Amino acid sequence: MAGLWRWSVRLVGLIVLVVIALGLYLTLRLDPNEYRADIEQLAAEQGVPLSLNGDVSWTFWPNLGLSLEQVSVGSPDAAVLIADRMSALVAIAPLLQQQVIIESVSLDGATLNLSRDSQGRANWELSEAQGAQESDGTSRLKTAAETSDRVLATEPNGSSSDESFVSGMSLQIAQITLTDLTLNYRDELSDQDLQIKDVQLVVHDFDLAGQPFRWQQSSQLRLADKPPLNIHSEGMATINTATQQLQLLESQLTLLVNKTALAMTVKGQVDLEKTEVDLQAGLAPLNLQQWLTQWQVELPPMAAADALNHVGGSARIVGSAQALKIDDISMVLDRGQWLGHAAVSDATGISVVLNADQLDLDRYLPMAPPENVNVATNTAQQATTSSPKAPASTQSPAPTKGESERVVPKLPSERLPFEDLRELNMTVALGIGQLTVKGLLFDDAVLRAQAQNGVVQLKRLAANQTEGRLSLDGKLDARRNEAKVTLNADLKALQINPLLQALAGESRLNGAVTGTLVLASSGDSLRSWQKHAQGTLRINTQALMMNTLDVERSACELAAMVNRKPVPTIAWKGHTEFEQLSAELKIEGELLRFNSLTAEVENLRIKAKGGLDLRDGRFDVPMDVAFVGQANAERDCQVRDRWRNRDLPLRCEDRLATVSARSCGPDRDRLDDLLTDEVKVQAQDKLKEKLQEKLGEEGGEALDQLLRGLFKRKD
Repeated sequence: MAGLWRWSVRLVGLIVLVVIALGLYLTLRLDPNEYRADIEQLAAEQGVPLSLNGDVSWTFWPNLGLSLEQVSVGSPDAAVLIADRMSALVAIAPLLQQQVIIESVSLDGATLNLSRDSQGRANWELSEAQGAQESDGTSRLKTAAETSDRVLATEPNGSSSDESFVSGMSLQIAQITLTDLTLNYRDELSDQDLQIKDVQLVVHDFDLAGQPFRWQQSSQLRLADKPPLNIHSEGMATINTATQQLQLLESQLTLLVNKTALAMTVKGQVDLEKTEVDLQAGLAPLNLQQWLTQWQVELPPMAAADALNHVGGSARIVGSAQALKIDDISMVLDRGQWLGHAAVSDATGISVVLNADQLDLDRYLPMAPPENVNVATNTAQQATTSSPKAPASTQSPAPTKGESERVVPKLPSERLPFEDLRELNMTVALGIGQLTVKGLLFDDAVLRAQAQNGVVQLKRLAANQTEGRLSLDGKLDARRNEAKVTLNADLKALQINPLLQALAGESRLNGAVTGTLVLASSGDSLRSWQKHAQGTLRINTQALMMNTLDVERSACELAAMVNRKPVPTIAWKGHTEFEQLSAELKIEGELLRFNSLTAEVENLRIKAKGGLDLRDGRFDVPMDVAFVGQANAERDCQVRDRWRNRDLPLRCEDRLATVSARSCGPDRDRLDDLLTDEVKVQAQDKLKEKLQEKLGEEGGEALDQLLRGLFKRKD
């Protein structure tokens, strides 16, 4: 047995020596550099301009391998790929079982230069050279046949002796390695430059027959004016060339900026032939504001310091580049949870359906500037209880210039980008359980909108507020440069105070309003829409209070003037409580006209017309005030019976910035007529009394007719 063992060892050793000797002979006697020109010619025949500027070497044992140095692909002055070294090693033994097992494929020190010119032509598209080759079909087929003859032995009947061997092969690569790869990309069409440096990629057990393989990758993305973005990815996948399927069993992608990480997971299936995907993607919760700030992405100013501090979610992505669906969206945005689905299609455009439990929009809007104290307003309010009534014409200070006096801010005059809007094809449906906007709290907010071919339709915008409800619909037709916009609003028991504070910074009106608004305008900017607005606002309310304006006090002063008595001493309220108010207002650009206004205040009936200039806040509202109902003895503010249920002239004239209890007073032009009539009545009564004493009651009717004609009165 010992002798047999010694002879066996000697035999194996002899075989190894023979193989080594054969390998040394082949590698020493056969120089692969002699075939450099043949390799370059073969690549050129395939439309690939290949240049081998370094050594070509190969190994025979224990693996069959080929190594290329100083490789260049592309024209000499503008190479697409430049590599220091490319190599491949193939295991010899599996070739006998019709298996191609590549031990390793490596690419070291490579630079990939990709570019697209202003006409959209890409330098990596080698189809032009390839197309020139394909134009000569006969020559191409002949060259391919000659190349095949040099590689495979052909049997006398014309068929390849290794045909069954090649068709049965399965390709496996134990390891693919890319080291120190740099990718430079320049797009003149979009004026974009980027660079990916230090690309390191390792793929283990790569297989084209559907067996799992694992990869690890790291690189660094560099953009102009941005810090480096480190990219890391790893996972497991399968590729099946028979079914043209790529399956991501698991994968993680991490984008790292200054140690702040954005982490994603993706798994699913990709149809390589149809370019269709079915993927499940997830974003781990992160401080998105911090991540974007670290990457020097400028965010708009937001009121909340912790806005976008907790963002994450997941979704299923199904479809192709022509029609993509995003289902099962589950997203967390700070304090809110969003669910829904979306779709992108060449035929139908973009469709988004999302529902959220809550959204505080104020957190993401710019912080409101600090409120400025209006000295003029405070001074006017303090003078309400101390200064005597001055003539109405001297109540308001001279108008001052400046935008601070505007009731509604002047909107931007920059032209709106209607061209982009005309290309937009989009449908949006949003539902928010609790919405906060400008301090207004709404429940069950709903938004339905559609944009197509330059026409945007606001089909519905509705929300509940306390016990009220706001509903809007409208349309924007931007098919021409002078776009037309229409808006219809329906208000039901809506609290007006927070609404006016949000829109115009006005806080002096309180109450619930029911009404309708119809508005239309046209132009190419928000400013032109503001200037050309035309509309009608109709409102009704059971109780509306306006601070600083005291109509009752003004009416009492008017009554005292008519009664020719001093103004009674009463604890004035300093505000006006309107009851059963109904009004129709016309919007004419930046003017607001009161076509009609009727209301009740205490035991007063009010009718008014007038206007408000939204540019400087000046208003002029003539009123007719009538004392109705039972006299209130406690208030001691009544007119004589002759004047009860009769309109008395009052006029409110001032600016909103300085409105006070002194902003309303007798309308002197109309009041003079009434007082003149009162003098006539008093003279008539005295004359009638004296004449009746002489004529007696028998001439009473004739006397009345005579006095009416004499004093030109009408009862």
